[in-house]
Amino acid sequence: MRKLCTIVLTMALSVAISPVASASPFAKDSANNQNQSAKANTDAQTEHLKLLDPYVHPDEKVFNLKDAIAKDRSLEHDAIELASVYHGFGWSITTANEEQLSRVSTRAATRTSTIQPFSNCNGRNGFQPMPPAALLDSCASSALQNSIAAGATVVELAGLLSSYTGISLAVATPIAIGLAAQASLMGVCGSWGNGIRLFSNGMCWSQ
Repeated sequence: MRKLCTIVLTMALSVAISPVASASPFAKDSANNQNQSAKANTDAQTEHLKLLDPYVHPDEKVFNLKDAIAKDRSLEHDAIELASVYHGFGWSITTANEEQLSRVSTRAATRTSTIQPFSNCNGRNGFQPMPPAALLDSCASSALQNSIAAGATVVELAGLLSSYTGISLAVATPIAIGLAAQASLMGVCGSWGNGIRLFSNGMCWSQ
């Protein structure tokens, strides 16, 4: 009788455990697939930002959306996304396409919390040449951190960085990639409330 109970218990345990054990590889595969998909998306956005850079003019606050899309139609989605960031900061968006302008305006309206005027901010916005770093004051760094928490893409982050600081898209892109990968560091670097410095390797420090 004891032997029979042991056999039954062993069989019951094997049935209970086996689904968990067999599910583990599937869970790992799913996580790996998600990571690979996210990386592929980031890589695609990074490539698009490189192609869009010649059409972005931070000094004049102009983005030539028309020529960017005319050059390569595959850039349209990310170009519209980028234009919506710049539009929210009052940049001039060059295009004669009313449908595109409507999409830009609609998307920009969702970002009021990241572009509204700030007051009582510490630090400054800009760029330091040595070592190269984007500078964000305490208000801009908080707004950028909120955007990251809300799921901002690399395209959005690059646009926000160039809008706040005046740096080129080429300089903003590697910083944006670093932020997307290590977003939690911003909270640490900004904890002193003096604004932050963001480096192209994804690291940051207080101003």
